[in-house]
Amino acid sequence: MKKILIIDDEKDYLKAMDRFLSDEGFSVVTCDSGRKGINRVKKESFDLFLIDIIMPKMDGLTVIKKIEEIAPESVFLIITGYKITAEVRDILEHDKAVYSHFKKPFDMNVLVEKAKEILGER
Repeated sequence: MKKILIIDDEKDYLKAMDRFLSDEGFSVVTCDSGRKGINRVKKESFDLFLIDIIMPKMDGLTVIKKIEEIAPESVFLIITGYKITAEVRDILEHDKAVYSHFKKPFDMNVLVEKAKEILGER
C-alpha cells in the first residue's frame, strides 16, 4: 500500500483529501503544519507528499526543501489556494521531484488520478 503525507493548514481540505485517497486504497497521514510534517518524515517514509504552499510559520516551499534534505528521493504535488508565484513556478520547472500543482478548489477525483499516475497505480 502506497503511503501519502498531506501537509495543509486547512483542516477541511485535510479531511477531504484523506477520505478520497484512503477510499482509493492509499495509506494517508495528515499534518496541519510544516513542522509537524517534517517531524513525521524523520520517523517514517512516504511515497508521495501533498504540500500546501501558503501556511503560517513555515511555507510549503521551505517544507519541500527540508523534506528533500531528509528524504532525497521524495515526490511532491503542490497545493495552493493562491496565484502561482515566480518562486513556485521555478520549483515546478526545475525541481524534478515536484510533479504538478493543484489550485484550490480542485476536483478530488483528479487529485486521486494524479496520485495513482505518479505512483504507477493506474
